[in-house]
This record gives sequence, structure tokens and C-alpha cells, in this order.
Amino acid sequence: MTTPRRILQIRFAALSFDPLTERVVSPDTGGSQAVAGAAERVVVQFHAPLTRRDQERLKSEYGLALRDYVPDYAYLEQLTTATLEKLRQDPLTRATVAYHAAFKIVPGIGQREFRTEERRAMKGLWIRYCSATQILNRWPRRSKRLRPARS
Repeated sequence: MTTPRRILQIRFAALSFDPLTERVVSPDTGGSQAVAGAAERVVVQFHAPLTRRDQERLKSEYGLALRDYVPDYAYLEQLTTATLEKLRQDPLTRATVAYHAAFKIVPGIGQREFRTEERRAMKGLWIRYCSATQILNRWPRRSKRLRPARS
């Protein structure tokens, strides 16, 4: 019995899609045009996880940062058109997709309902943060209240 192949997708909070079989409709850019030779934000998906040797070669040959990971096996990069064309020919590259700001928007943002009356009555934002020291030492998280700006 053979194991079914996993379908690779690019997964954002707002949507997931297979760039080889699904076309992502670009949101309206307000008429802006890309400047020839200018760097563009692109999602680059690879066929499999990259080995250290693969990462070193891709960084050296194409100037990839390989910092901003997007599941499955993809990275958000800033590339010139010429570099992007060369990268598309690389055997490790599965697909490339133009990055749109709408990809980072979480569906339902701003629609959360708080559970307790006390929390619903509070004004302002609550932000949870951890310092690097807390993370490294696995200290508990702390909350800090930000008061709304006074008009």
C-alpha cells in the first residue's frame, strides 16, 4: 500500500492555496506599476525542506535571506525581476507567487468578543509580550495594558 502524496500549499492566516493548481487573484493595487529592475516581495516555495547546503547555495547564488518562513516549504523574499527569473529555473524551486499585503490580514480581526463583562468594559488595547530573557528562561508571560491616546 502506498502512502498518498501530501499536497503542498502556501499557507497564510487569510488563505491557503497550491500555487501550481490555484491562481490567487491580486487585490487592487491602486494603479501602481512595478518599476523595472526594482525588488519585489515574492513568496518562493521549494519542493522539500532545505538542507543547510541548499540554504547556503541559495543565499550565495540568489541573495536569498531565507528568514521569513511560510508553510509549506516557502519563504517571503525581496527579489529583482532578473533574480526571480533565474531562481524559477533552479531545480529546488517549486513555485513563486507575488506577495500581496492582503495575505497578512487575519480573517475576523477586530471582531473578537471578550468573555467576561469586566474585559468587555475595559477600554484600550492589551498586548502580551515576552522579553528575550523570559523566552530563553521560559519565564511566564506578562501582560501590559496600553491606555488609549487622549484626544
